[in-house]
Amino acid sequence: MKWLFTFLLLVPLALQAQNKDTAHAHKPFFTLPEGYADISLVNELWVISKPMAAGYSTITYRGPGYYFGGGVKSRNSIHQKLGYSLGVDYLQYNMGHSLNVFEQSRTNFSFLRVAPAVNFYLKEISKITFNFNGGASLLVPLQDNERVAYEFNIKGCVGYKAYELNVGYNFCPKGLSPEKDIHTSGWHEQMFTVGFAVYPYRIPAVVSHFTGNLWKKQPKKKKK
Repeated sequence: MKWLFTFLLLVPLALQAQNKDTAHAHKPFFTLPEGYADISLVNELWVISKPMAAGYSTITYRGPGYYFGGGVKSRNSIHQKLGYSLGVDYLQYNMGHSLNVFEQSRTNFSFLRVAPAVNFYLKEISKITFNFNGGASLLVPLQDNERVAYEFNIKGCVGYKAYELNVGYNFCPKGLSPEKDIHTSGWHEQMFTVGFAVYPYRIPAVVSHFTGNLWKKQPKKKKK
């Protein structure tokens, strides 16, 4: 857990990396981070080790899942490669039936996923952008008999205009399982993700609507 706290302490430094926008018109609104919505498919992998008389017993369990939600992200440019993001998602995955057979555990899990990250902008080729980010996720349980868990994350992203595809790898070091019925400290986890994100404010129709309403001067009321 101390790794997570160390990372969170670095987030203010990332905020300083994106204190001025160079890719948009110089209006106060554009200095703010932009919002996004995202959805991802996940493949969850658990490895559970238990001590035995002659060594250790290790069993692997897998299960599919998904997460969806949104967040905010700094507006990176070719001149400002370092930025930040903060995502909040609903995460759910279902492990295989063998987890219940061998561990007498539930197989469906759901969490609120809070994921701060530092982003690194690589390059732009013909309006196609390449970037990756790394950070940590705090998983807050949404069901009974679950523990708080955390992950470390890395993600590669390819974007075009308002849309972005990403591939990620998350992992949790050896520790306690998020399922309280699994009594071992030899649990660790890996998660592979494939996702899609959209940045609404990059869509021309959305930009036209909101900037028009934001900057349009309101007519003065006539004095009676």
